[in-house]
Amino acid sequence: MKPSSFDDNLLKRCVADCEKAVITHVLKRAGGRLPEAADLLGMNRKLLLGKIKEYGINADKAARMKKPD
Repeated sequence: MKPSSFDDNLLKRCVADCEKAVITHVLKRAGGRLPEAADLLGMNRKLLLGKIKEYGINADKAARMKKPD
């Protein structure tokens, strides 16, 4: 059975929300250092920069947030 467009859109939004949260968390952990964050995420810096732009993540603000324990 093929999923409905509603299901497809919901899945895309859920994946995007999760990806944004993970990137923000890793940026905090890396102190905003993009090369370190990209390495932790297993992606190159160019791809990470694209995702930061796509999701509207403020990397500087994420870096200043309290680091996770």
